[in-house]
Amino acid sequence: MVKIGMPYRGLSHDRFINTDTTYAACLGIAFHALSAYNEEAEHEAKILINECEPMRRINLVISDALGCSSEGLKTSLAVINTITRPIRLPVKLSCQTSDKGYENETLYTLDKASRSIVNYMLRGVGGKLKQLLNHNTHEYFLILSWNGEVFLGRGEETSIHLPLVKGVAFIHTHPKDYCFPSHQDLVSALDFFAEGGIIEMIASNTCLLIMRLITPLSENDYWSLQEISKCVARARKFEDYNRCLQSLWKLETIDAALYSHSWLG
Repeated sequence: MVKIGMPYRGLSHDRFINTDTTYAACLGIAFHALSAYNEEAEHEAKILINECEPMRRINLVISDALGCSSEGLKTSLAVINTITRPIRLPVKLSCQTSDKGYENETLYTLDKASRSIVNYMLRGVGGKLKQLLNHNTHEYFLILSWNGEVFLGRGEETSIHLPLVKGVAFIHTHPKDYCFPSHQDLVSALDFFAEGGIIEMIASNTCLLIMRLITPLSENDYWSLQEISKCVARARKFEDYNRCLQSLWKLETIDAALYSHSWLG
């Protein structure tokens, strides 16, 4: 269970970074850049990551076959600066109407970027996550920040005091062998998404729950997720709880999926 807004004293000392977490962070920035561009341009474009060094330079290229939108580019940069604040990231964003010169690069849609964040994040923290799950007496959390650093913290036996850190992805562990979210877990996910987060995960030795944005969080899904969390809080039987979760699988802008014990390889 996650408790929101509480400080974690050890946060500044427990962190790491690698090429996979760095690229996952760039994908998170690309996700928001593309979503803002698509909304302004009123059609779907794609995006590629030309350079990914969050503390030095991030070079993103929008690929828009229908014609580049200068207002879309301005809006995208403004959104990036807002979401990643207070970190100042050196982001360069450009646009072209063809893929010429980038034939060997990966072009991302919003859904593909979101899926790829999950893959790179798990690859980047998989070893550490396995170690944490072996210490099956407390809950732990891992937060991927916008510069590619991963912050690690330990909670209590059944709860975590979540620090006030914005980020791309958030994972916390359950010491028991289940991944179903509590009321507080869902409230935490809602706040995380509302603050620009893209991926929320719950991990145990037997399963993994992934909640990820596939498009920007809609107002309908915001209120729906809030209602689901209230439903879970009221549930007294597993049948009632399971009925609450049925709505989680049906959200339009959040893809939620539960994976079996083989998820970590």
